[in-house]
Amino acid sequence: MHNGRAVLLGGREVRLSVEVGELEETPQLAAVDPEDDLPGQSEDVLGMTLLPLSANLREQFSFGDDVSGVVITGVLGDSAAFERGIRPGDIIVEVGQEEVSTPAEVASKVRAIEQLGRKSVLLLVQRGGDLRLVAVRLGEG
Repeated sequence: MHNGRAVLLGGREVRLSVEVGELEETPQLAAVDPEDDLPGQSEDVLGMTLLPLSANLREQFSFGDDVSGVVITGVLGDSAAFERGIRPGDIIVEVGQEEVSTPAEVASKVRAIEQLGRKSVLLLVQRGGDLRLVAVRLGEG
């Protein structure tokens, strides 16, 4: 679709042509070097790939020593987590209002919440210095 617009630029009217398209989503967003993927320590939960905080990940993402939780290193583009704005480099601090420090803890707490028949799980996610609560639908990945 083309749409022409007139704007003022330097006191003169300039006509611009704009084409609106659809952004194609990538199936997997990753922000971590493969060498950082520690065998046996990663978990895939709700379309997210998780790793424990390591010295390499702290350096790569510029996390301070005061940061704790589990690092999200990849997010499937078609997952409920992606739809809720979760991205690689975010940190899961809590699952269901309980602190987590390993990917296995995240997976275990998500399974326990699923077994209760809940439709979503509440994650406390840190990005930069900001914390936010994110409800992610269960049964999506």
